[in-house]
Amino acid sequence: MGRPPKPLEQREKTGRSKGRDSGGRPLPEVVVELPQASGVPEVPGTLRTADRATECPFLPRDAGEDDEADGPPGCDICARELAVLAWTSLWTNGGSWLSLQRDGRILERLCRAYDEEAHLQRALHEDGPWVAGQRGGLVAHPAVTMLRVLQDRITKWEGLCGFNPSDGGRLGVKVGRVGEKSTLEQLLERRAAGRGAPTRRAQRPAARKRAAKSD
Repeated sequence: MGRPPKPLEQREKTGRSKGRDSGGRPLPEVVVELPQASGVPEVPGTLRTADRATECPFLPRDAGEDDEADGPPGCDICARELAVLAWTSLWTNGGSWLSLQRDGRILERLCRAYDEEAHLQRALHEDGPWVAGQRGGLVAHPAVTMLRVLQDRITKWEGLCGFNPSDGGRLGVKVGRVGEKSTLEQLLERRAAGRGAPTRRAQRPAARKRAAKSD
């Protein structure tokens, strides 16, 4: 599998000149320029919040039937609003390169996945990794497979939004001191300075004449 293509923002940032990438190839014309998010956008209504903790699908169906006087049971994980906290954190840390129009739906799925991951981890903690099988004996808890699949999707969505080292670098996200130039930026500056400076050819020293041999 080949290397994924760089985003237009990164190719434009490291280009040799305006409208060309680092290899001198012309960049495609920008059809639509999406605005960056200013602050944290409004939380989507699909994310579970504390006031919807009683609607959690991970709650047992028979939970609270003997305590109807105390009201319907609520999910403590939903009450912590993990999905909402994740939404705020992602936009706070990635607001400099994220766009709501382009990345909003992926980040929404990512936040729901974080919430679902916490529910599956609690099920494994309470039940253990092994459960009784239909034919007797022990089998792996269904949450084990579900959790592995979900975590693979989380890693993929994090990468698409630039929240891992390789994809963050592909998007031009650098970890370091503010104002410090990356190695690539320093290299490009040296190359640009080298192209602008006049080149001098080094003169070779004159070859020494060999003394004539006497007979």
